[in-house]
Amino acid sequence: MDKVKIAIIGTSWWTEAMYLPALTNHPQAEVLALCGRNLARAQQVAQAWNVSRAFVDVETMLDKLSLNALIIATDNDGHYPFSMQAMSKGLHVLCEKPLSEDLSLAEAMAAEAKARGIISMVPFTYSFMPSLRYVKDLIDEGYLGKGHHFSMRYYAGFGLSHDYAWRFDARYSPGGMLGDLGSHFLYIATWLFGEVEGLFCHLDTLAKHADKDPKGQDFPKANDSAIITLKFKNGMQGHVHATAVAYEGTNFNQRHMMEFHGDKGTLYHENDWDYLDVVKGTKVGEGPIKVLDLPAVYVDGIRRDQVHNTYKDVFREKDFMARAFITQIAQHKAGQSPKALKPDFSDGAYVQKLVDTALKSHQQGKWLRVH
Repeated sequence: MDKVKIAIIGTSWWTEAMYLPALTNHPQAEVLALCGRNLARAQQVAQAWNVSRAFVDVETMLDKLSLNALIIATDNDGHYPFSMQAMSKGLHVLCEKPLSEDLSLAEAMAAEAKARGIISMVPFTYSFMPSLRYVKDLIDEGYLGKGHHFSMRYYAGFGLSHDYAWRFDARYSPGGMLGDLGSHFLYIATWLFGEVEGLFCHLDTLAKHADKDPKGQDFPKANDSAIITLKFKNGMQGHVHATAVAYEGTNFNQRHMMEFHGDKGTLYHENDWDYLDVVKGTKVGEGPIKVLDLPAVYVDGIRRDQVHNTYKDVFREKDFMARAFITQIAQHKAGQSPKALKPDFSDGAYVQKLVDTALKSHQQGKWLRVH
């Protein structure tokens, strides 16, 4: 079978930590080129990963190479133009979240992918982790019964630094932590419970961030904490709290905490991105909350000694996210009709709709319906 020929735009640590290890381990993937703002950096990364070509201009790269797919791991402002360039040439596209800085652009990207039959993906990473896939299956199988409410908290501490970070510069990250961290959990909430009827959001900037950008200029500060209350069309209600100013004291300084309640049961999930990654639960009448061991189907061949080893194995060795993207394209090339890949651009656009509505809710100080 012909290999899937792919290029990556973006040469940050994320490309080296996530995409290059995953793709170089995939027997059907061939990374032809890397593209970045700095040619020397792009050449350095390309050489380290045995990639033959490096570019600084996306259009030149797309014109010179015969590609099947593109991965876009750039700053947010590159997502729309690079995706549309690639799709106009019939390339399948994996684009980092948020899909775009503007809802209308995100919806245009989703519409273009649908119209052209493009295989698309938005990597909301956490939904691929074994524990959350187990939680999803338990909920789908009726563990909670009729859902009542949930709490999902994404605690991180990188916003406590006073150094400049583009994530807190509203020119480049207008959604702040609502869009950066909160979008992950907004996707998980809709993945678990479906469409949102309405929401209320409060944003804040609680920590002191850099006064100037690297050019010595003042810049508008983006939020570092977001609280969103949601009501779903199926009657479920809950809240998502995403903050970058919560000190956790672990190696990764990050923690995910989730609680789900229904008329038949309760589920808990906690992940400290160090050594704790656990699912707990109980059904009505069964007594106290207990640990629910993950069945082998979720963890076969995956290390569970440390959360980051689990993370690496899921994305570098198993057929999830970028690797699933390649497999889907290979099957498509072979004339097969594989199961739809999720989350795709339509999912990314819907999350962008929730982020956009949440921003308006904060600005207007009121509950808003999600149209």
